Amino acid sequence: MPRYKLLPRTYCNFSETVQLKPHALRLRPREGHELRIESSTLKITPTATPRWHRDVEDASVAIATLISVNAHHACNSRENDTMRRIADSFRRAIAIFVASLLLVHPALAGQERIANYRDTLSLFWGEVYEDGGETLYCGVRFGPEKGPDINVEHILPMSWVMNALDCDTRDQCRRDSDRFNRIEADLHNLYPSRKDVNKARGSFPFGDVRGEYREFPECDFEVDRRRRLVEPRPASRGEIARAMFYMHETYDLDIHTRLGKLLKRWYREDPPGAGEEHRNDVIEQLQGTRNRFIDEPEAAYRLWF
Repeated sequence: MPRYKLLPRTYCNFSETVQLKPHALRLRPREGHELRIESSTLKITPTATPRWHRDVEDASVAIATLISVNAHHACNSRENDTMRRIADSFRRAIAIFVASLLLVHPALAGQERIANYRDTLSLFWGEVYEDGGETLYCGVRFGPEKGPDINVEHILPMSWVMNALDCDTRDQCRRDSDRFNRIEADLHNLYPSRKDVNKARGSFPFGDVRGEYREFPECDFEVDRRRRLVEPRPASRGEIARAMFYMHETYDLDIHTRLGKLLKRWYREDPPGAGEEHRNDVIEQLQGTRNRFIDEPEAAYRLWF
């Protein structure tokens, strides 16, 4: 994947000693599916203290508070005209640079080996969980013969995908959309679940549920039907976040800002373990894609919602 290094520089010269008020620096473009910033450095001379925040367009802005500036030559109208021309050229360079990134960093293609959900079920139980495992939301252990009380949960609900693809029904999506079939069959989004807990979750988003009332006394899974939210046990939250981020980035599926911030917190508090890393290896062998949010601990912090 091509990488580009951009070195914008801004110089301010004055004819005498001055004191500047806090100055807004808009140097960092907004990230998205097509553009990812791997690293950035801001150097200011003389020393200044930058304070970062988001503007109304959700771009990063640094408010730099400088101490003092000693000038070296005067700024007359001719120089001001020159500086304006330089600034215009700089803005054009930024626009061209961002457009190039948009072209060379498209959203990932996603898995293409598994044609449909029916095919993925045999791989899910026969390969990923051939020796058994535990359910995501409740931590219930099961063996190779899982029994009728355990089924498969889509972490990012398929009803959200149906809305994104403008399908009236799931059957319509399966019939008319190859993209939907590949998304529905993606193993990175699938986890074992108790059937009753899966049904209670439905397509509710994840969130913080007030209180500790448990509809399932032996399972730390809380449902707020009035607010249409569910809160899973802490031990499952990192896996949920990484699956959601993978689907968001790979298939360009929206995650609302509030949920995205919550998932970033869960991602930080519950890092991947050996079991999740092994599962990532197995899924790569089966469908040819990895969840990079398991491999790269810092990847989620570069996501924008």
